Amino acid sequence: MHVPTPSDYIPFDAITDHNLRTTRLGIYIYLALAAVILYDHAITFDIEVQRIWSLNWRLPKILFLMNRYVVPLLIVMRGIADATYPLLFSVSSYPLRTLYISLTMVVSPVVRFPRYNPITSGLIILSCDFLMHFEDWIVILALGIADLILVIRVSALYGHSKIMRHFLVFFFACQMVTVIVITSILTKQTTPILLYQFVPGCYATVPDYFYSFYIPFLIFDGPLNRVCQRAQNSDILRKVSS
Repeated sequence: MHVPTPSDYIPFDAITDHNLRTTRLGIYIYLALAAVILYDHAITFDIEVQRIWSLNWRLPKILFLMNRYVVPLLIVMRGIADATYPLLFSVSSYPLRTLYISLTMVVSPVVRFPRYNPITSGLIILSCDFLMHFEDWIVILALGIADLILVIRVSALYGHSKIMRHFLVFFFACQMVTVIVITSILTKQTTPILLYQFVPGCYATVPDYFYSFYIPFLIFDGPLNRVCQRAQNSDILRKVSS
């Protein structure tokens, strides 16, 4: 394992201010999305209790609750870890301490930065490597659950036809296998790096074709969402004309 030193950090340059502002903006956006999730849970909790909790424990209910609670919790935890996990700190000047407080949203009169420690730095790289790969599988879990719910929904629209159900399951399995293979390739080529010495969070270099991770989901979700939309429109037309 390569043990980073202070010289491994990116030096301050003309774009440092822009990068720091972007980092802080990203943290604000993540916290805002977490607040939206909590707000949505609060205003729909009564409907959930009435319509979901009374159902038998079958696959649709389990998937809904996982998508409702487990996945958002993992995403929020990942965001908090990325926004507050410190890298190596050897700077203790007041301006940088103030900037760190603003970046991590921590309001505290006393903030201490540990001296450079090669053992700590090595553990930080390992931790960031784990967090970044963990994030990939969180996304797979979240989108996989959402797509499986979509499979159940489309199957119900077609009267639980065996042919349609088998086709959807096969389509879903092909998508997930493709995503797992792509993710495995991407993670091997993703390397954690040290950004600026006092900036919290984990950063990495990723391949140029990182966007390919989302292509299988787009290919799968596009047609199925279109089918659901057409079925809903047809149902509305039937109700209006009846």
